[in-house]
Amino acid sequence: MKDANVHYFGVKLGMSRGGAVGTVIDDFLLNNLPGAVRITESLPGEDRQGVDKWVELVSGKRVGIDVKIGREAFAHYDTLPLETWSVMEKGIMGWTLDPNKWTDYVLWHWINTRKFVLVPFLMLQKVFSDNAEEWKQQYRVAQQYTPSISGSWHSECVFVPIGVVQRAMSERFGLPI
Repeated sequence: MKDANVHYFGVKLGMSRGGAVGTVIDDFLLNNLPGAVRITESLPGEDRQGVDKWVELVSGKRVGIDVKIGREAFAHYDTLPLETWSVMEKGIMGWTLDPNKWTDYVLWHWINTRKFVLVPFLMLQKVFSDNAEEWKQQYRVAQQYTPSISGSWHSECVFVPIGVVQRAMSERFGLPI
């Protein structure tokens, strides 16, 4: 089942960064990633590489976090929107399938429920690439229109239940659920 939404990239990026939402996300990361000592915003352009925030660990290592903010467009907090196409008109694959992303973890935060889901990106990417076509047939697919002065585009996500992603990761990587 497909539907469409209008999306404004600058609004989404702004929501993942500053203000009360940004503080809640930073607090979550500091309290849940062992050895986390500092959170910094990504530099301009790094967000397009899949990093909205950098978590500095006590070891000196930096971990890249791609932040996804749940709003009305996410429909249900029990599903993960996984992008199949970033720019459909140009055949540019979605972030979930793109092997060039610098992302270490993806963090979803649903503002209305205050729920968080933190997932290792490479594991998510593998199970999504293995199951994307099947999941597109089983779960809701939505296209999103993003108007822009430099050229508008459509992207596409499939909304996969969290438990389905969790089971796929467990089966693939031997992790208990």
